[in-house]
Amino acid sequence: MLLYGLGAYEAIACQAVAQRLRRWPALSERLQLAVSFVLRAAMATMYRRIPGAIQQAGWYVDGLCVPGMMRILPGGQGVLTLSGRVPPTAWLSGQRLEVSVNGAILLSGSVQGEFHLRLPVSVRRQDLLTLYVSASQSIVPIYDAPHPEGGARRIAFALDRIEWLGNAYLPDGHHVPVVQS
Repeated sequence: MLLYGLGAYEAIACQAVAQRLRRWPALSERLQLAVSFVLRAAMATMYRRIPGAIQQAGWYVDGLCVPGMMRILPGGQGVLTLSGRVPPTAWLSGQRLEVSVNGAILLSGSVQGEFHLRLPVSVRRQDLLTLYVSASQSIVPIYDAPHPEGGARRIAFALDRIEWLGNAYLPDGHHVPVVQS
């Protein structure tokens, strides 16, 4: 819960810096970057040290994802592959996904039906890779209300697997080696 809170405090701190230093935009931007760097470094350190720390959020066991899905992966260099689909409903027609790694946007574009996104990524091995996928549209499926996990789920897309550094990360939180054919 503390790690989730640090993300919120990062946004609050950056907003406060922006408001107080609006006359000096260059200084404001540098200070916001410094605040973000320090808090993200603290989060990365805690993720490594806390057994059972949250590795993902917004990615349900059945593969459905909320409009803002997050997954923590080990650092490294390679191709990050996201395989999934946009559910076939007019409500999600024109769905746009934005994929970012450690805050840097790697892809922003429209998707429909099945998708396989392959993105070159380089993160220092000693750091963590924080994958964040945001969606422009979402729905609450009628069959999902109420959901056993509490309330109805707002979904935006489905993600079947994430492939990174020879492993396939699955919605249930497990990962298995990728078998090359």
